[in-house]
Amino acid sequence: MVKADWNSAIKQKPLCFLLCALPLVVLVEHWAMFWPVMLMVLFVGLPHGLLDPWIALKSVSLKKTSTWLFLLGYLVLSIVVYLGWVISPLFSFVLFLLVSAYHFGADWGEQPTRSRFQCIGLGGIIIALPVIFHPAETMRLFLLLTGYDFSDVMWLFVVWCVVGTTFLLYRPNKANLVEGLLLVIISAVASPFIYFACYFCLLHSYRHYAEYLPRIVSRQDFSIRFVSLLLIMTYLFFIGLFLSLESIGPVEDKSLQTLFWGLASLTVPHMFVIALSKSKKS
Repeated sequence: MVKADWNSAIKQKPLCFLLCALPLVVLVEHWAMFWPVMLMVLFVGLPHGLLDPWIALKSVSLKKTSTWLFLLGYLVLSIVVYLGWVISPLFSFVLFLLVSAYHFGADWGEQPTRSRFQCIGLGGIIIALPVIFHPAETMRLFLLLTGYDFSDVMWLFVVWCVVGTTFLLYRPNKANLVEGLLLVIISAVASPFIYFACYFCLLHSYRHYAEYLPRIVSRQDFSIRFVSLLLIMTYLFFIGLFLSLESIGPVEDKSLQTLFWGLASLTVPHMFVIALSKSKKS
């Protein structure tokens, strides 16, 4: 009964967060919200990956791996992803979208009958909504991140969203449907970046904290100092990335480049960790 109540709370609280976010994104001008929203992503959304060492080293396949060896592998993979983005931004961006879609779609894909392809389809809803409601602004963001114009392939995002919606409606879950509706509303009234922040911080990251944090903080090997060290290292990585990028426009553009390039570098190893965790449970 307690477990059922906890799972129910995990499902319902993000909906409350989204409802609270609605008047904020409607009443406040987009430009005035950029820096507060950026801070929310950096201080609420980004740190959810700090739990990865405790999640990964609990899995069977990595149980005998030392923490520092794990962190070294994590860092190497992040650097490889970043270098891939520098060498081939278009390929890396497409890969980032697919990996993110699978990772986000898993939030709606807890049912064991849903395949990886279905998770990618479900995650496509989250990615495609700003393309549908704010095509010019989203295309500008894609151009900023890759140097390529995606205007001619916008229809692919529409198809992706339709496929994902079909998967969502095939075996409907009330909480998922309400979430989807709220995301549609937010994506329609908010800029793509604010919409992303609402999803990333109030839904995706919250679920991650709710699922893993209570168990991790109760473990004997949990250390606030170590978490703080990881957090400092992460922010130093983002600061270094920001300073390494050429300033060719407003500081907001450079900040968005830093954020999404950095997230791309960290998402791939993070997703491997979560996949190991889920495979252990199944």
